[in-house]
Parts: sequence; structure tokens; C-alpha cells
Amino acid sequence: MIRLTKILSIVVLSLWVFSSAMAAESDAQKRMKLQYYYLEALRQKQSGDIGAAVDNLYRCNSLDNNNSEVFAALADINMDNSYTMAAIGQMRKATELEPRNVDYKVDLANYLVNVYDLREAAKLYEGLVREDHKRKNIYYYYLANIYSTMNEHGKAIDAWNVFEREEGVSETVSVQKFKLYLKQKKEKKAFSELDKLIKSAPKETKYIALKGDLYLAIGDKQKGEQCYLKGLKDFPGDPLLMVQYGYFLNEVGRTEEGMEKLLSVLRNPKVDYVVKHDLLSRIARDSSMKVDDSYYLDVIKQYPSEEYPSLVYSAVLLDRGDTTGISYIRKALSINPKHEDAWLLLIRYYLEKGDTTRFVNAAQESIEQFPESASLLDVRGMAHLMLNENTEAMTVWKSAIRYATDNGDYSLVAELFAKVADVLMQMKQVDSCFAMMDSSLNYSPNNVMVLNNYAYYLSIRNRDLDKAERMSLQTLKANPKSPVFLDTYAWICFKKGEYNIANLYIQQAYMNGGKEDPELLEHYGDILYKSGTAATECQKYWKEALEKRDKLENPRDYINYDNLKHKAETGEYVE
Repeated sequence: MIRLTKILSIVVLSLWVFSSAMAAESDAQKRMKLQYYYLEALRQKQSGDIGAAVDNLYRCNSLDNNNSEVFAALADINMDNSYTMAAIGQMRKATELEPRNVDYKVDLANYLVNVYDLREAAKLYEGLVREDHKRKNIYYYYLANIYSTMNEHGKAIDAWNVFEREEGVSETVSVQKFKLYLKQKKEKKAFSELDKLIKSAPKETKYIALKGDLYLAIGDKQKGEQCYLKGLKDFPGDPLLMVQYGYFLNEVGRTEEGMEKLLSVLRNPKVDYVVKHDLLSRIARDSSMKVDDSYYLDVIKQYPSEEYPSLVYSAVLLDRGDTTGISYIRKALSINPKHEDAWLLLIRYYLEKGDTTRFVNAAQESIEQFPESASLLDVRGMAHLMLNENTEAMTVWKSAIRYATDNGDYSLVAELFAKVADVLMQMKQVDSCFAMMDSSLNYSPNNVMVLNNYAYYLSIRNRDLDKAERMSLQTLKANPKSPVFLDTYAWICFKKGEYNIANLYIQQAYMNGGKEDPELLEHYGDILYKSGTAATECQKYWKEALEKRDKLENPRDYINYDNLKHKAETGEYVE
């Protein structure tokens, strides 16, 4: 009996040890799996595969639903994709699971600011000030801005004061406190902040100018001018004060005096180029500040190795229709061929003038200087398109997409995908076209031109008309009077057999500026015919459509030209 009991005890003990080992092994496997899925999710997020990253994070969550890092990662992805409330919930969970993690609290506070839950955000930052002394200045900076938005001016000033004691007097803080004191109707304290700023940097004349301008902003011209005059007495001929005083005088209506001050700075050979650069740019942009061309030419002569004066003057000349401006763009590019904006200015000018040869040549020249510029590759693609080199255009645009994506210029990425889609449609590669349209909308889901084109392309092929209708309605919400968008929606209704609705929308398209569009006119005739209108009335619109179509370049390139001609000449409808 004793022997049997011992044997049973050994068996039970062995089973317990085995099961414990199995459980331990299972926990280790779970940890390994969780680590793998988590790291894979981070990698996928970084490479842009957001769906796969989220899937892996939810796998992590199923293995351990109390892992703060997983909730924080999910919150980060949701916030990046504008699912703010979901992000807030997940980051709350992360902070609950790891209450000492200040980074989670900072992220949560930022999320709350995005949904204007400022009071809770302020509470978090107030707690962080006590918990994380090393970064308390950053938290006071955020608190000051939150309190300002909440109109708690006293608290905001207190927060700025703490920040300023640690970081020192600065223009940003002084101006913020100035505004807050004015809101409290404490003008004397407001300007004492500016005096403190001036005292902290006595040789920085820009702060004297700032004080003068702020007096003007509250309507005290006299004190503003006194500020400038005292500054110029202390710093005679200071270029920055002279320029700002000139602007001040222009603002108060003493334009002649103001321009005299400004032009004296441009003429003075001792003034730093940066000051003249900014002044010249302001004069060129402000149509009320008329100056003789000799001032531009004088600055160009003073700084022969600087391209910007030539570029500013070129824009002035081209705005008044003087083609001499092109020679000044070329002059600027001869000084600095790596000035991308100068190339774009030149190329766009040729494009607007319809000078295809020079446009194509300039586009090629620019790419030689900037082989990885997405904007210039975009232009180069357009040049290929003008030469009917569709395949080459798409190749260049696909390169541009890669560079634009790397630079984070997603609006350009969306535009480039749409351009490739349009070319693919011309080449009758319909499925590829739709794939490119989808890619474009992934980057810019509210781009009305892409939505309209996509909807129209679907309609003319009788494909997914419900999807086409949804996209077309989205464009009409954005611009309900666009004849193009109204025509697209009317044509989708026509394709769905809803002729009376189509008739209502095509009439609106016609009345809102569509009378010159041959395609819209043809649609009008077709819709009227299917609505039961007399053939003679329909024929009137078909004839107008044909007349306007024939005035276009290469009218017979229109795929339905023969059908339109038949309808216009016979009054008989054909698909």
C-alpha cells in the first residue's frame, strides 16, 4: 500500500512538473510572438502598410490585453489617420496601465487639445509639471497657450512668467504677455513687457520697431512715431528702423514720406543685402508701392552675384506684359542654375503662352539641374505629353511620385497619380486607370477633380454607377454650380435610366456656363431624346455640339465624332 501511494505521488508530481513546464513554455512562446508581432507592426507602419500594422497590433492585444505599448502604438496610428476619439481612448488605456509614463500623458494631452478638451489637457500638463521636473518648461509653454485659448489670462501670464524665468526674455514670450495684458486692459504693463525686451537686447533695433508698430496696432500713432524717432536718434540711419519707419508712415497715410525712407535704403550702398532683399520683395508684392525701374536695376548692379534681384524684377516686368522679364530670369539662372523656383517661373511662363518648343526645352534644362525634383519632373512629364509621348510622360511621373512621397508632398503625389490615370484612360487601359484613380484618392480623398473624372470614366463605361454617383455627389457638395460636375452627375443619371433627374441636372449645367462645351451640349440632346422630347429639339443641341466640336483642334480625334455627326445631320439618336 505504501509502495503504491509513493508511485501515485511520483506520477502526480511528475504530471504537475510537466504541466507547469508546458505552461511556462506557452508563456514564453506568447512573449516571443507578441514581440515579433509588435516589432513587425512598427516596421509596417514605417513602410506605410498601415492596415497590416494594425492587424499585427490587434494580434498583440489578443496575446496580452494589458500591454501599454500596444495601446500607445494603436493610438499613434489612429491619430495619424484622424481617428482622434479612438486614439484618445487607447492612449487613456495606455496611461492607466503605465501611470508613470510621462510620454503617454504628453501624447494624451496633445490629443485632447486637438478636440478642444482644453480643461482636461491642462490638468494633465499641471500634473506633468510636478512629475517631470526636467521638462517642466515645455509643459509651462503648453499651459500658457492652453490658458490663453481658454481666456484665463492671469493663469497664462503666470505660466509665461515661469517659462521666462527659466529660458530668459524672448520676443515670443514678451509679445504673448503683451497681448494678454492688453486683454486685461493693462496697457502700461503690456508696454513694460516690450521695454523689458528692449533692455534685454539693447542693440536689437527690431524690438524698438516692434514697440512702435504695436502702438500703431492699438491706434496710438503719436506714441508709435515717437518710438521710431527716439530709436533713430539713438541709432542714426539704422537700415532696419528706416525700413520699418517707412512702412509705418505708409500705414498712417504719409506715403510720400514713407517711400522716401524706403528708397533711401535701396540706394544706400552700405546697407546689407539681406535688408534690401526683403524690402525689394515687399515693394514688388505691394501694388500700392510704385517705384521706378531704376531702383530694381540699381540693386541688380550693386549685387551682380545675387540672382534674387533679377528674379524680382523679372516678375515685375512679366506682370505688366513686358517679355524682357524672360531675359532677367535667364540672368538669374546664369548666376545660380540651382534656383528651382526660377526654373518653375520660366517654364510656367512658356506654358501660359503656349510656346511648346521653349516649354519642352526649359523643362529638359531644369531636369539636368534637378534630376530628383518632383515638381520639375511633373513639368517634364507634361512636356512629354505635349509631344504625344504618353509612355515617357507616365515613366517620368512615376519617378516624380517616388520623390514626392519621400519628401512627404502628398498633395503632389495625388495629383501625379491622377495625371497617370488620365493618360492610361487615353490609352484605353481602363483597369490600370481606375487603380491609379484609387491611389490618388488614397492620398487626397476630397480632390473634386479626381472624383469627378473617376465618376465620369465609370459612367461612360457603365461600370459601378452607384460608386460613380456617390463620388459625383461629393463634388456637387463642394461646388453645386460647376457645369462640369453637374454634367457628370446628369450623365450618371442618364446611364442609370433616370432620365427626368438627368434632365434637371443637365439644364442646370447648361444654365451655369455650359453652353460652350460640345460634350455637355451632346449630352443635353441625348438626355432630352430619352426624356421624350421631340427629335427636332434634340437635334438643335446636337448641331451646336458639332459646330463647337469642329472648331477644336483635331475634332475627329473625338471617339464618338461619327455618331455626333449622324445625330446632328439626321436628328436620329444613336448610342
